[in-house]
Amino acid sequence: MLLVPQSSCVAPNGDILVCGYRSDLFEKCWVMRLNCTGEIIWKKEFGTQYPDFATSIATDGNQVAVSGYSYFMDRGYDGSVLILDNNGNVISDFFIDNGEDDKIRTIDIKDGNVFLFGDDGSFEDRNIFYSKLEGKNFIWNKHLTWGNPYTNYPYGGNVLDDGSVIFTGDFTNPGGYRDAGFIKTDRFGNIGCNTEDFDFNIIDDSFNFGEILITVNEREVTTIQTELTDPIINYNVFTSCEKFPPTAQFTITDTMSTCPNFCLQLPDSSKFDPTQWQWTFEGGIPALSNEQNPIVCFPNYGTFSIQLVATNAVGADTTEIIITVNTECPLTIPDVFSPNNDGKNDYFEVAGLLPQTRLNIFNRWGTEIYRSENYKNDWAGNISTASATSSGLTDGVYFYILKTATGAVHTGNLLLVR
Repeated sequence: MLLVPQSSCVAPNGDILVCGYRSDLFEKCWVMRLNCTGEIIWKKEFGTQYPDFATSIATDGNQVAVSGYSYFMDRGYDGSVLILDNNGNVISDFFIDNGEDDKIRTIDIKDGNVFLFGDDGSFEDRNIFYSKLEGKNFIWNKHLTWGNPYTNYPYGGNVLDDGSVIFTGDFTNPGGYRDAGFIKTDRFGNIGCNTEDFDFNIIDDSFNFGEILITVNEREVTTIQTELTDPIINYNVFTSCEKFPPTAQFTITDTMSTCPNFCLQLPDSSKFDPTQWQWTFEGGIPALSNEQNPIVCFPNYGTFSIQLVATNAVGADTTEIIITVNTECPLTIPDVFSPNNDGKNDYFEVAGLLPQTRLNIFNRWGTEIYRSENYKNDWAGNISTASATSSGLTDGVYFYILKTATGAVHTGNLLLVR
């Protein structure tokens, strides 16, 4: 069994707190307290059914906080929090989840409030989060929205005396390069840009606790004197609120759809403060827009492209979403019409008609007298089939079959009165 220490801190009385995990079939976490001579005061092992990793430990002199992440078959990785008293007794333990893989990298504690620093998302798209809790209640949660999709990771994090937090990290900038980052917030978790509020779910699952065999061996420390030469390092410094080319993105909200028009509102959610927006709507009304949050309607059935080009003073970015309009409006089918060329009710007009709707008309003996494979509300009581074309159907009752492009079939009687 290999013990892998991950983090340590010194309590106000000089005791040393250490946490880590043991490498086995399924990793399990451990935590221990030692005095300044290396004597173990207490130790614990804890974990779930599947792999668990302890990543960080902190104390405010009254409580000990341990962070990490654990795997669950139904949720993937969840961040984990364990709070102990100074004697190693469990005060609380819980997990945090927002529907993705959530990993807490660093923890700090001050005046009973716990501060978490971690990352969530997928393997190729991870955002940094940092949070303040009182017990199991979040006071605030922040996402550092550096762009999409990028992988960003926080490392050391601490809370300062004024309640603000600082942390370092490994960031991917919008140019695709990796940067070392240093972040300082106000006491509400804000940095002035590139942050957004979000929610975590508290999962009240608990760890299983047990004893672990740990022995402390004394080792002789050898000191080696060497002379170091400071290397010359060229680097650039920039602030997180500097302008970058925007990352274009938007959401789609169904709004004000009135058949036969299918209408959408498109709230812009682009990053890095775009100042201009150019929308292109394939098959839409309007076809173009430069509004930030436009509304577009699609009168026809089919698959269409919505494209956004977001621009600021530094550059531009393009994104595209393909939508499928397959909403079939309720049809309003008349039961009488009068094709006498008086300009009133001269055609068999079906309200809500979609393209590629087939219409068949039959007389009372079942003979087909009209057919259209793509009916356009233009039948005026004439005979038009694959084998014959004429005009002047007599007054009477006829039978229709309408079959739409989605396969819906409508049938009924129709009275023709000239």
